[in-house]
Amino acid sequence: MQAETLALPEHGAPIKGTPRTERTEHHYTHTIHHLKEKVANVADVNTTANYLEGQDDEELRATKSTRQDAAGMRRMGKEQQLVRHFRQLSMTSFVAIATVAWELGIFVISPGLIDGGRSGLIYSTFWNFIGFAPIYLSMAEMASMAPIAGAQYHWVSEFAPESMQKPLSYLTGWTSTIAWQAGNALGIFIVGSLIQTMILVNNEDYPFPNWQGTLLACAAMVVAYIGNVYGSRILPYWQIPVFIIHILAYFAFIIPIWVKAPAATHSQVWNDFSNNGGWSSVGLSIMIGQLSGIGQQVGIDTAAHMSEEVRDAAKTIPRTMLSVYVINMCLIFPAIVTIVYHIPDLDAALEDSTTYPALYVLKQTMSVGWMTALMVVICLINMCSNVVYLAAVTRDLFAFSRDKGLPFSKWLSTVHPTRHIPVNAAKFTCVTAFALALIYIGSPVAFYAITALSTISLLQCYCLSIGCVLWRRITMPSTLPPAEFSLGRWGIPINALAVVYSLWAFFWACWPQQSPTIIRTLHHYLNHSATPIIPSTTTSVSDTLITIIEAVFLVNLILAATCSILMFTVEYLAGSNVDGPQKESPNLLVTIIKVIFCYIVVFAAFGRIADTLGEDNFAILFMVIAEFAVRENLVKELQKQNEDLRAHLQAQADELEVLRAWAQVWGQKAKVEANERSSAFELLVMVVAVVVGFAAAKRTSPRQ
Repeated sequence: MQAETLALPEHGAPIKGTPRTERTEHHYTHTIHHLKEKVANVADVNTTANYLEGQDDEELRATKSTRQDAAGMRRMGKEQQLVRHFRQLSMTSFVAIATVAWELGIFVISPGLIDGGRSGLIYSTFWNFIGFAPIYLSMAEMASMAPIAGAQYHWVSEFAPESMQKPLSYLTGWTSTIAWQAGNALGIFIVGSLIQTMILVNNEDYPFPNWQGTLLACAAMVVAYIGNVYGSRILPYWQIPVFIIHILAYFAFIIPIWVKAPAATHSQVWNDFSNNGGWSSVGLSIMIGQLSGIGQQVGIDTAAHMSEEVRDAAKTIPRTMLSVYVINMCLIFPAIVTIVYHIPDLDAALEDSTTYPALYVLKQTMSVGWMTALMVVICLINMCSNVVYLAAVTRDLFAFSRDKGLPFSKWLSTVHPTRHIPVNAAKFTCVTAFALALIYIGSPVAFYAITALSTISLLQCYCLSIGCVLWRRITMPSTLPPAEFSLGRWGIPINALAVVYSLWAFFWACWPQQSPTIIRTLHHYLNHSATPIIPSTTTSVSDTLITIIEAVFLVNLILAATCSILMFTVEYLAGSNVDGPQKESPNLLVTIIKVIFCYIVVFAAFGRIADTLGEDNFAILFMVIAEFAVRENLVKELQKQNEDLRAHLQAQADELEVLRAWAQVWGQKAKVEANERSSAFELLVMVVAVVVGFAAAKRTSPRQ
């Protein structure tokens, strides 16, 4: 009789230390239920194993995953919901287009030219390429260990000390989400700004109104949404053609410049440092101007956020990150040298009506018609970049929502049943970009102050995730997961260098472009306005640094007090955790006293900042503080829920192990009984055979 097959759910549970997932209580409850009903009918364990293997094969075919991909997702406790359309070449093209190394890099060189000059820009670009090497080597290894869409926040959760896993991963998740949302808003505005610049090139009387820039950016966002959602199935297939255009347009950009543009002298290019930011020394000015080089290097971890849509991700993602890192440098460094070599008058380039020195060089090289045609190609490539960048942003948002790190997580983490992409996350990202676009109408400075936080937020994520894997490698190296791409014995020094350089870049990214403009401390490095927000005055470096430190302290104080207000309110309204044991509700009077105290702290800190900045600039800073205020709220609630769930799951896991052990014993007993019955039957057959043989022999023998 054929044994009845067990209808077991897919195996796999979250490992200790990973963020909470939906494959938790549901998984264990149904597994125990099926075992209790079916274990008595088990007669052939191989039948169940064959069934599970067939079920896995069906899932692999549906999601285009390899067995290694499936094993990695099970180890991390995640369900494969997305389809792995991408391969090595398409993923490399995807990341190269998302980062648009030269198409974007040539438009963000103004800070480097202002602080450092031609030579400072070239050297800082080169040393940042060298400095980011250990950062991307470290992240490539972590992506090989845990190829997952959450990337940095998941790596922090997996490798951080157990006592710090939850708060650090929550902080990293919020920081990463803010960084990618801000970067997306900035990307669409670059397209809008380029379109307005094309109009300005052809019509010098064009007034460049802010509201038109907002409308153009919103239109670019709609195009990105349509291409990302309705064109999701063909997304991997047009990456390679666009990548080829990306390379061909590069040569169409640099070759005419070398042929026709007036050139600077070798001494001006390689030995001419300048200090147009009003700093106390040229050396300090060069350090501050390296923000251009830093901004050109971040973002290659786009590949890591697409891990769940890449076939054989543990091998493909590290190769993609490192290959794009090299390709981008091979494109951006010659482009920077080309531009710098053809700026004979630096002041004229910085004061050009387009506000982009690269376009000043093109004006000296070609006619308005050819320049417009080239800008159209660059703008189209940037629009394609917005489409693929939106894909990475939505995957990051989807992953953090899947782990219940955001409000409305269930809605944000929903995957479309036929398109197999997180459509709701894409909708939310578009709405966020539209909201930021409205800020640009009133204050471009405030908009760039918020969106330029993308760079510094990503650097914070890099530092935290690599620091955690370094701690794990030093204290418990045997617990590191296996990796297709491993740093081996060089892991500790490379991770250490990565942490040091990410901190170095993080520090200099906080400095203002001009001394002592405090608002510029909030990183709007893409604001090319010729008019400073605060009139430049002579201030010592120590005074500026003290002011920066004080501002950072006050912002964090406001953040802590605001989070405390939210937490006290949530604790009182929630009363008790419905999933855990009932607890007594917090006292209303105590809650009110706590909230009032926190409000006093907030208003005192705001008052001090207002005194420091003055009334004209305080409103701008107030808008920027909102970015910081969201990254740590609800931490305590998430920690409590995770602890209760982990205890509940552990109890069910123990029960499951007992049932499995009982099933194994029962199976062995059934096998022994079957063997005994078989032995008795064989003995009976032998007895019958002997009797029959004896009777036959007696019958055939001669009679006496």
